[in-house]
This record gives sequence, structure tokens and C-alpha cells, in this order.
Amino acid sequence: MRMTNYHTHTTRCKHAVNTDEEYVQAAIEAGYQVFGFADHCPWPYKNGFASNIRMDVEQLDEYLESIARLKKKYASQITLYAGLECEYYPDYMDWLKKTLAEKPIDYVIFGSHHDLTDDGGMYFGGSNKPEHVRLYTQRTIEGMRTGVFAYLAHPDLVMRGYHQFDDTCVEMAYAICRTAKEMDMPLEYNLTGVENKRLTGLRWKGIGYPDDHFWQIAAELKCTAIIGLDSHRADHVLETRDYEDAVAYLDGLGIHRVDTIRMNPAAAG
Repeated sequence: MRMTNYHTHTTRCKHAVNTDEEYVQAAIEAGYQVFGFADHCPWPYKNGFASNIRMDVEQLDEYLESIARLKKKYASQITLYAGLECEYYPDYMDWLKKTLAEKPIDYVIFGSHHDLTDDGGMYFGGSNKPEHVRLYTQRTIEGMRTGVFAYLAHPDLVMRGYHQFDDTCVEMAYAICRTAKEMDMPLEYNLTGVENKRLTGLRWKGIGYPDDHFWQIAAELKCTAIIGLDSHRADHVLETRDYEDAVAYLDGLGIHRVDTIRMNPAAAG
């Protein structure tokens, strides 16, 4: 079985552990052929806001240099990539596009975490009202349509705080899946979500993600899926059972899985 992952975080995001190299060594031991880092995007906030869930802008070059060194060191053992997990923040999208044109960033994945910004914007993973789900749907589709992102991470994130898969959630799933199909954008089956549901689900206010109802709709609309670890610690990379189970689950639904993603043309070579 070919194993790939494009969703790994580092200590720079302030809520992960282990060194970059320890993640790479774990990926090699686990049998990954391709392993991508996609740490949380360092937005250039206005008014001096300092986020406690992502690297600072000043750390971006060091992050990219670190992964570049590891690419060379382990080139004979594994293919490594340096990406970012970014939100759709309209005020900062010009900055992101400029940064992608200037920096050796291999790809960007879309994590629809907050409404407009995390400087006071609502966290969609804490949503517990139908209007929150509708806003998540709107913002997520707006972000998908920018064409910037290689795939949509944890597309059912909103279920982390929502209590049931009701009619509003059905509308959300159909809208996001139709857009993914239209944009030829893979949807991520998120393995940190799998682990959290298994280990700490009772702490969540909602039913959690990945959600079976969402993925059944994804299968109905013939969306493509990609498996992402979303790892924040190296030992999670070593735990391959959830990856194997995800392959079996998605195959059982008849969902086409992909293991390659669209790269940033400016970073080619």
C-alpha cells in the first residue's frame, strides 16, 4: 500500500511537539513514501495581534529552510514537501498569493477554521447553531473557489461542535461536496479527527469528524478523497492502523482516493 501524507504540523504552531527531523524519521519508519509538512499559515495580522495557534511571519523562512535541509538529507529514503495549512481570510489573500510567488512553498491546503480571521473571528469547530453551520458553508465555499488550495482539510470540521447531522448539515455537505466536485478538489479524511473521536470524543460538544453522514454524501456525489494525518506529534505518524482503516472505509464507500496533490507552480524545481 502506498502511503502519503501532506498534513503535518511543527512546534512553530505552538501546539505541536517533536522536531521536524523526528517527524521525518517516524514517517520513514512507518513506511510513508511521501510526507508533507503543512504548518499553520503565519498571517501578517493587523493591529499587532499575535496568534497562539500558528507560527509568526518571522519564522516562515526558517521553517522552509529546515524542511529543505531534511529534503536533501533524506532524499534517498522519502519524498518530503514544505507546505502550509491556510484559512480563507479575504484581507490577507493578496499577501498569501505574493508569498506563494516568492517563497519555496510546495503547496497550500485549506483549513476552514475561522470566520474571516482568528483575531476575533468565530471558530467553526465550536459551532453549535444552524446559522454557524450555514456561515461555515458559505466561507468554506468562498475559499474553495479562490483556486489557491490543493485540497480541503477536515471538510466536516463543523461537526466538532455540532450536536447532530440535521437538515442544515445535509445542506452543508451537499454544497461543499458539489463545490469540491466542480473544482476537482480532494476532500481530506482527517486521521487526527479519527483519533480524537476515539480517545477524547466525550470532551467534544458535538458528534465529531470525520462524520459518516458527510462521507456518504461525498460518495454519492463521487468526490475524491485524500487521507491526511494532521499530526501534531511524531508518535502519531507511527500509528498506521487508522490509515489502513481509512483506506478500507473509503474504498468500501466507493470513493476514489488520491495520493498526489496540485503543487505550487512557483516552487517547482
